[in-house]
Amino acid sequence: MIGLRLFRAMSSSLQQRGFSAAALWVLRENLRARRFYERLGGKVFAEREDVRDGATLVELVYGWPDLNQLNRLLARSFLGNLTDDAYGQMIRRGIESLAKKLDATVSNPNRSISA
Repeated sequence: MIGLRLFRAMSSSLQQRGFSAAALWVLRENLRARRFYERLGGKVFAEREDVRDGATLVELVYGWPDLNQLNRLLARSFLGNLTDDAYGQMIRRGIESLAKKLDATVSNPNRSISA
């Protein structure tokens, strides 16, 4: 959940600054991070080797060419995670209740909606 929040903040911040795409480097062996990026639609665009202190690190660049699309996916992922906890269930019940009231109002335009 924290990862989604951070990624959402990063994506929104980049978009507010006028960027339309994003990319980042990750170690090839960091499978957990790679799965996270792939679930968010990230694609591998390049690979490089970096030699440090005699060790060779292989890095991959993940990219998102469309931040609008990424933000839509992040919103769905974020809402999906909310429904897994008690707070999310409370929000979902509130939304469902409001939807029922709206449906009833559409059926009977003389009825007002109360919270």
